[in-house]
Amino acid sequence: MLIVDDDTSVLIASRRILAKYGYTVLEASGGEEALQIARDNAGHIDVVLTDVRMPGLDGPSLVRKLADILDEPRVVYMSGYTDGRLDQELPAPRRAFLAKPFTVEQLTRTLAAILI
Repeated sequence: MLIVDDDTSVLIASRRILAKYGYTVLEASGGEEALQIARDNAGHIDVVLTDVRMPGLDGPSLVRKLADILDEPRVVYMSGYTDGRLDQELPAPRRAFLAKPFTVEQLTRTLAAILI
């Protein structure tokens, strides 16, 4: 799993939670870093958990670029607000949205559902 968020506290908390539940976690603090990690680990990323709003490359733009690297990536977008950025993104299969702040149960349930 690749987690992408410019908020360090979200990265740390998500990594700890997901590692506790047995997920192997890669993390990036922004879109460009996520692209490099994806290139280096393309065969090992089953799902991308990404913030919607980030400086530089935002979540939806990142996911469009990841489509060239990962084979049909499953994506969970997370955000406290999206300002319409996901209007075209969520109808696609293998996509979900998780509102911030979220609970451990909401996170693990959303990931379990998208990985089916």
